[in-house]
Amino acid sequence: LLIPQKGAIIDIGCGNGGFSNYLSLQNPERTIQGVDFSKKRIMIAKKSVGKRKNIKFTLGDVTKIKQPSANCYLIIDVLHHIDFQNQEKLFRFLGKKMSKNSILIVKEIDSSNKIPFIFGQLLEKILYPKEKIYARSNKDWEAMFRSLGLSVKVLSGASYFPDSTCIFILSRKN
Repeated sequence: LLIPQKGAIIDIGCGNGGFSNYLSLQNPERTIQGVDFSKKRIMIAKKSVGKRKNIKFTLGDVTKIKQPSANCYLIIDVLHHIDFQNQEKLFRFLGKKMSKNSILIVKEIDSSNKIPFIFGQLLEKILYPKEKIYARSNKDWEAMFRSLGLSVKVLSGASYFPDSTCIFILSRKN
């Protein structure tokens, strides 16, 4: 279990809120805040909350909205939709925001794993035909995280997902 069973979790780029809702329903001791740029997706996510008090959704840029500190930050299949400069800006912000006990979990594509990467790119082009994809190799992701002062643990996501996936567990260097 990578994601803490208790505490505050911020799901950055939550989309329609599916994963945020899953985490909320799985354990009521978690408080989940989903954040996304898309007004349409946040409206859908907000409709899914029902009477639960441990989840909320916020429209906006996570680097600009008011939010509490969290035990865990999640960025799941989002970064390849953000240009390289803004990816680094996001991690600089999160590196400062995180406490020494926080973790940041990133699931992202690995462009060096060619055949699964091509499969993933095909899916992305079907889902988002007008968007450019900003992919990095596993080693490039690691180098970027370390250059920003984050400790990195890498897990292969290949056994969980059919596309080219890496899971990074990030923390602040003490």
